[in-house]
Formats: sequence, structure tokens, C-alpha cells
Amino acid sequence: MRLIYLPVVVILLAGLLGQSGAPTQSQPRERTHESIDLEFRSGNAMEYVAAIRRQGADVNIVVTDDLRDIAVREISLRNVTIGAALEVIDGNHELSDGRVISVDIKMYRDHPATEPIYLVRSQVAGRSRGTTLMSRVWSLAQPLAGPATADQILTAVEAALALYGTQYPAADLRFHDETSLLIARAHPEQIDTIAAVLGELGRGDAGAGKDAATAAAREQAESMRRAVVDCETRSAIYREEIRDLRTRLAEMEAEARARSMQLRDTEGELRRLQDMLNGRREN
Repeated sequence: MRLIYLPVVVILLAGLLGQSGAPTQSQPRERTHESIDLEFRSGNAMEYVAAIRRQGADVNIVVTDDLRDIAVREISLRNVTIGAALEVIDGNHELSDGRVISVDIKMYRDHPATEPIYLVRSQVAGRSRGTTLMSRVWSLAQPLAGPATADQILTAVEAALALYGTQYPAADLRFHDETSLLIARAHPEQIDTIAAVLGELGRGDAGAGKDAATAAAREQAESMRRAVVDCETRSAIYREEIRDLRTRLAEMEAEARARSMQLRDTEGELRRLQDMLNGRREN
């Protein structure tokens, strides 16, 4: 009679141990991104990104710069991912004024179960080879009549031209010492800047220095704006990581509680069975 209960005990223990070994929460499955169809009737790159946003239910696109100067022709896409649709505007774009804008697309995703973040950046990459250049000659006799030397005048001109960065090719400047002539070959906007600097020096006015300082301050403010946008983007990515970690922690805590309850139930069942066996032995 005592042997009748032994198979029951083995079966109960096997069932309980099998349940305790299995996870109580299902593992997250990797999300697959649905494809989209897109009909774009031409416009600018900002409008194109907006059209992509309207096609996806959970699309995270961060645009750090103004893309309205970039023209996008009519586009028809079928069964493509969000990333593939954005890659259409990735690369260099030559504008009507000769500037070359470089667009860079990057994707950030910290977990297969979360939606990615697409970061769209742009910057001036330079000028196209077909940019029109012009030549001009100035007499520096009047500016040199003052306290400024030829080297100081050329340094002031070069400082003003440096504000353009890589927007235009470097200006070609030549100073003819015997005739006090400054000869320049550059983009029309650079020529205008040189003329403005020399005009201020000829009048003995300090306005050119103020203009250069103002332009430098604007450039610094724009650099700070870009840094803020970059920080905000990283902050959004970190927030996503924190939410994911909190979700994982909650799942682990729930699983630990469930296993603790199972362990208590198993111990109670074992004690009950032991008591029954002890009672049988006594009888």
C-alpha cells in the first residue's frame, strides 16, 4: 500500500520542476518593418521626408537641418522599407547657385524589438566645378597711405574670405608691390567681400572688423544650434534605451516572483506528501 503513492510523488515533482524551468514571459520577437508604397509628385527634400512619415505608422525620423533648398523630382516607389526610401536623398546635391549640399542618412537601433531612429543631416560640401569665377583689380594706394601695411590689408581680406569655409573655392589673391595693385580671381560673392573690406579700410572705418565679428558670432551660434540638436537626438536614443531596460527589469522581476511562488508551492506539496508518508508508516 505504501508503494502506491511513490509514482504520484514522482509525477508531481516532475511536473512542478518542468514548470519552474520554463520562462513565464514570452521572449520579444524581432520586429519586421513593413514595406511602404510612395508616390511623390516632386518638391523639396523636406516635403519628401514628410511624405515618408505619412506612410509609416511608427516612423522615427529626425531632421537636423533645413532641406528645403534640395529639389526632389517625381518618385514612385513600391514595396520598399523606410530606410530605402530615405536613401533616395542620401549623397551630394548640386543647387542652382552652385553650392553642393551633402545629405547623410544614419539609422540607430539598440534592440531588434524597437523601431529604429533615422537621423538626416546635411552640410555644404563645396562648390560645383562649373561655378563662375571673375577677376578684379584694386589700387591699395589710399589704404597704404595710412598706418596699415600691405600684409595687414591682405590678412584682413583673407580673414573675411575664411568665413565662407568650403562654400566656394579658395580665392586667388596677388599683390603687385611696385604698383600697389591687388589682383583677385574668385567667386562673385567673394569679390564683393574683398571690395567691402577694402572700402572700409579706405575710409579708415572700423566697420569691417565689426561685420567680420558679427559674421563669426552668427557662425558660432549656428554651430551651437547644431550641437544642441545633436544632443537632443542622443537624448532621444538614450530615453529609448532606458525604457527598454525598464521593460526587461520588469519582466525579470515578474519571472522571479513567479518562480518564488512555484518554489513555495513545491515545498508545501513536498511537506504534505512527506506528512502523508509518515502517517502511512505509523499506521
